[in-house]
Amino acid sequence: MKNFRIFTIVFCAIGAVYSLILLNSCGGDDPVPAPSGLVVSTGKNLITITWDDVKGATSYNLYWSTNPGNVKLNGSLISDVTSPYTHDNLTQGITYYYVITAVNGGEESSPSEQTSITCGCFAAPNGIVSWWPGDEQGFDNGGGNNATLQGVSISNGKVGTAFDFDYSFDRIMAGSIGIKDLQQLTIETWVYHKSSRNSIEYYVALSNRSDTVGLEEYKYKAILRHDGESNPGQLHFYMTIDGVEQSIRVNDVLQSGTWFHIAGTYDGNKMVLYLDGIEVGNLEVSGFVGEGLEVLLGREYFATQTLDGLLDEVTIYDRALTAEEVASIYEADVAGKCHE
Repeated sequence: MKNFRIFTIVFCAIGAVYSLILLNSCGGDDPVPAPSGLVVSTGKNLITITWDDVKGATSYNLYWSTNPGNVKLNGSLISDVTSPYTHDNLTQGITYYYVITAVNGGEESSPSEQTSITCGCFAAPNGIVSWWPGDEQGFDNGGGNNATLQGVSISNGKVGTAFDFDYSFDRIMAGSIGIKDLQQLTIETWVYHKSSRNSIEYYVALSNRSDTVGLEEYKYKAILRHDGESNPGQLHFYMTIDGVEQSIRVNDVLQSGTWFHIAGTYDGNKMVLYLDGIEVGNLEVSGFVGEGLEVLLGREYFATQTLDGLLDEVTIYDRALTAEEVASIYEADVAGKCHE
């Protein structure tokens, strides 16, 4: 009986030590904390990832994937990386997902929070009031002016999907929160013509039409459109300033079957028109810019001058973008502007 008790004590002591070893090696907190503070940025065919240093970490592992699931489990591993790390030879317009782990000796931390970015996208400039990326809900990614789609379909666009108009009574209407009283602005969009027409086709119109505005007073705050009546390939940007329509017209620059990036800006003193990232016209003019009570896409108010084509990434800003910013949006190409 005495021997049995001694054996029990020894066994319990060994078990306790063994349990303690198991606890230290298998349970409890990570040997090093998970990395935090991940920031991603992108350029042409590359993405740069930075993160905060982790105390005790001797190296870091990067896991990446083009699918948003469990990146550490299902993605690819790049070991022994340091911050900042540039992931290159990537495909423009593809979204990449990342997590980082910290390593200390043979121990690896749990993964960081997942982050993602579309390769090649341009960091969206400041001042966005409304941004319609071209989805079937008409969602405004920049503000509170969600659009109403009537007869418009959704097709593959320049950046993801786009609004598809068929030269009928298709129309998109949105509110003007933050747009109505702008005295400086930018309107920019990608446009694709499905056919060549000797007619006027509206891209974006900021209209002052309401129940209290008669036809004799009906004007537009600003418009981007194709004026095929004046010239088969004419691009037209005009604004109402001090009650007078001020125009920039550029002939023989538009055609069907290709995507164009078009932007019109006004800084309070000069209107500027851009095509594919290059300034193609300007007009010095100052004065009071009229109201814009609603936003119309692919048509004007009476729906008689509608678009046979697609609009993508329609965006309105509360300032005039610089020439460099407009060029960068164009150069981002299919990657577009970065969504938050």
